[in-house]
Amino acid sequence: MHLARTNATILRNPEREHRWTTFVAGPTITGKREVFLDTPFAHKNRGEATTFLETVAGSGGRIYSADRYNFTQMRSVDIREHTWDIGDSNLLATGELKFYGLGTEHIMF
Repeated sequence: MHLARTNATILRNPEREHRWTTFVAGPTITGKREVFLDTPFAHKNRGEATTFLETVAGSGGRIYSADRYNFTQMRSVDIREHTWDIGDSNLLATGELKFYGLGTEHIMF
């Protein structure tokens, strides 16, 4: 996750890499088209990704967490632009600081 305010890039939830899990961050969700047709996101501004994952798992679907490469979740300076209103200090306290900067060498080939 890249934090625009501090220009820090952190790693969150490394223990979930390459394994079946119960949760992945909302903007990282990908899947087969049929899954999204069968389980559409709820029409609300908060919690729709969590509800989606719970519904998929509850109906027998599985959630796989890939790895940290080829994707960076971006956090704007203005947290009001996000549906998750956690601050940078909390994210830095719970993630692993990897480097300062965007680190596009990890997400671009």
